[in-house]
Amino acid sequence: MAVPDLKPRSGAVLASSRLRKIVLVASIVAVVWVTAVVSLGGWRGDHLSQKHTAQAHANALTMAQANGLVLERRFEALRTVASLLTERDRMGRAAFAFNLRSQATDREAWDDLLQDGDLQVLSQQLGQTAQELSVDGIFLANETGYIFAASNWDQGLTHLTESFQDAQHFRDAMTHGSGEQFGVDTVNGQPRFFFSVRLNRGAQVQGVVTVSTSSERLMPLLQRGREDVLLTDENGIVIASSNDDWMYRSMGKGLTDLMTTVQLGLRYGRSEFLEMPGPMMADHIPSMAETGLVGASDDAEGFESHVFMDVDGLKVIRRDNLIMIIGLASFGVLLVLVVGLALAQIAAIRERAIRDPLTGLYNRRYIDESLPGLIELDERGRLVGLALVTFDLDKFKGINDTWGHDIGDKVLRHFATILVDCSRRTDLPCRVGGEEFVTFLIEEDLDRVEIYAERVRQRTEAIDSLAPVPAGRITTSAGLVMRRQGEGIDEMVKRADVLLYRAKENGRNRLERDDREETSVPDKPSTAPAT
Repeated sequence: MAVPDLKPRSGAVLASSRLRKIVLVASIVAVVWVTAVVSLGGWRGDHLSQKHTAQAHANALTMAQANGLVLERRFEALRTVASLLTERDRMGRAAFAFNLRSQATDREAWDDLLQDGDLQVLSQQLGQTAQELSVDGIFLANETGYIFAASNWDQGLTHLTESFQDAQHFRDAMTHGSGEQFGVDTVNGQPRFFFSVRLNRGAQVQGVVTVSTSSERLMPLLQRGREDVLLTDENGIVIASSNDDWMYRSMGKGLTDLMTTVQLGLRYGRSEFLEMPGPMMADHIPSMAETGLVGASDDAEGFESHVFMDVDGLKVIRRDNLIMIIGLASFGVLLVLVVGLALAQIAAIRERAIRDPLTGLYNRRYIDESLPGLIELDERGRLVGLALVTFDLDKFKGINDTWGHDIGDKVLRHFATILVDCSRRTDLPCRVGGEEFVTFLIEEDLDRVEIYAERVRQRTEAIDSLAPVPAGRITTSAGLVMRRQGEGIDEMVKRADVLLYRAKENGRNRLERDDREETSVPDKPSTAPAT
């Protein structure tokens, strides 16, 4: 549409009656046009804001529901761990032996019984098991609640010689066979989730096995990006949060007023609670979108999972809409803003033997040592799914030949940084050799895996700071697969390599995903593309 010309006329031009009418009509049209643009811009802004707000709310609700499922599976896994531990013959024999000796010993002398070598070895084994399962503690108590074996036997604040006698989870386990409780650990003063199962030997009760975990161990399982994740109990108190400042704040239910100071202290380690910021209070969540923030909640395991997230692009939409109105009215242009991606925190450095010395990523040895356990969990259905992405830098040999190996090393380190930046805390990026990289992800389908891989591909393609390598010269191809039932590491890597080969063959700088189709490499390919 042509834009009306509003440049001022000279006195001679304005002197013309005919032209004065044209100017008047043009001015009226301009006013009408600007009015229409402002009205249309306002409607467009509201429409896009509502659309993005609705989409963000749907995403938050999906995440909250997904977190509920993750929480259920994690708690079910902890229940299973406690139950399986009671089935170990060594646990039953240790409990029976301790009970037999303690019956012939005064209560004040029970601590001396812990010097028994078998009990010390059992505590050490429990410590190794707790570390492997990423739980805070595993404890074995007799039927009075006295703890005679503990995974934290070698720590300053150990549970050995302490008692679960007054703990609800212990009493429920002794009465009903199992018990669960969230509350303050009387040894270290930190709130914990406790899962207890009664230990029987034949028809005789020998004691209780208890597994405990903290909210810090739950957060990596619940948070997927920049959203804020909260977990509240039935009293509306935040007991797990991605934001440490919100821990033990109140969502405004007011149920803590019905509890005594002693009850509050035993459960939370405190008796007074700050309230959450106004928009995040329980009764404000449905209407909080006006602040540019949306939230959603879902119940799981007696707790409530909350997800709060910014409406993606809402500020940009409002700004761009204003720029559009001003631009059309004054013959300007729209300015487009580019939103940068947040850097992922690099995982802590582990032993040099499992790290690639050039990039700092895990190497093939770490994959061989760690992945079998992860595959076993997936085989048992303890994971939502296990995915693999193989990356290969396109025509990397040409970079080494043209600019030298020093530049090539910089490219490899830069690409490794991209992999780490794009990965979550639960993802495992590795360098397996040369310009070949892989990432293992815990995901339930290839769509989310493809989002990750595409992000890596785009970041790689956008590299422009590794002079003298020109911008756009560095690209990567990738193959994406989900682990199949009964499949091992080698089979996964083989299928992913087939897809990576296909990506190279189809032009490079692209992704190829499995989608459950059969993948096979021809025995003698007619033309093998350069890597």
